[in-house]
Amino acid sequence: VTISGRVTDSNGNAVSKGFVSATSQSITGAPNLQFTAVAQMDANGNYSMVVLSGTNYQLSFIPPTVTQ
Repeated sequence: VTISGRVTDSNGNAVSKGFVSATSQSITGAPNLQFTAVAQMDANGNYSMVVLSGTNYQLSFIPPTVTQ
């Protein structure tokens, strides 16, 4: 199964270099198993990750690191 999308800011501009994680505790055929996958966004804010078949995936945004 693939989860993909695009991350934008409140103005619709792409957010790049951050990460998106997907976590589920409802994996098909594997009770009591938690699965997490992480993908880095490209320059256009796009991400794609392969996950195990399941339901109730929760997506989390991890913003890019700001360096000074």
